[in-house]
Amino acid sequence: GDLLTSLLASVVQFRVAPMIDAQLDLTPVDFVAKAINFISCHQFEPSTYHLINPKMISWNRIVQLMRDYGYEIKSLEFHEWANLVQQRLAVDPGKIEKLFRAAGVNIHTSQNKTRFDCSMTARMLGQTNLNCDSAETLFSTYLDYLSRNDIIPRVD
Repeated sequence: GDLLTSLLASVVQFRVAPMIDAQLDLTPVDFVAKAINFISCHQFEPSTYHLINPKMISWNRIVQLMRDYGYEIKSLEFHEWANLVQQRLAVDPGKIEKLFRAAGVNIHTSQNKTRFDCSMTARMLGQTNLNCDSAETLFSTYLDYLSRNDIIPRVD
């Protein structure tokens, strides 16, 4: 599975979440495919087109949505959380930190450092009726899917 699914599963399993000040991009593949198709067929000037959801979601909001869904979740500082995961799963906390850094999250400064300029993409897609749902809407759908398919335990 992907990093987000694994992270959500561990949060539900251990009932604790790391406190991370990060914005997450949830962009559906069907939106990306349609956007790529439009841009490739209508590209007027060579450029880089970043396809990310302009309506991102914070990690803290994800944790709150999980609580609203019915999961009991306590928040811990990242290193406390990583040590707990390490103890319960026999995973090196350094590897956990590397995964977060690879995802663009600097856990030492509590800032998501990865930023993309999407102005060219927005300009191109402004000519269409393509819209990407907000990450919050997408996350609620994703959480329903994970629970319904027993990828994460259902709420008791």
